[in-house]
Amino acid sequence: MSDFPGEIITINFVHTTPDLALAKVYLLVSSDSPLVYQTLKNNANHYRHELADKLFLRKMPKIEIIQDEMQDQVDRIEQILDKEH
Repeated sequence: MSDFPGEIITINFVHTTPDLALAKVYLLVSSDSPLVYQTLKNNANHYRHELADKLFLRKMPKIEIIQDEMQDQVDRIEQILDKEH
């Protein structure tokens, strides 16, 4: 995304409801900046419209941006396991 120069934004997982009403997009931002996450959340409707122009779907889901905290959990588990050994 050119909106965030120098940032690496990784989409880790997308979960859609069966009726395609909602798509939860779990992502990770390299700097972990709350401002970037908030901007992404604020622009979710804009991204939805951009996707609608490029995809041929009957229904374009509402996009919900969620900060993926899975890596934090993985890091904590690894620290615990390292202490055990």
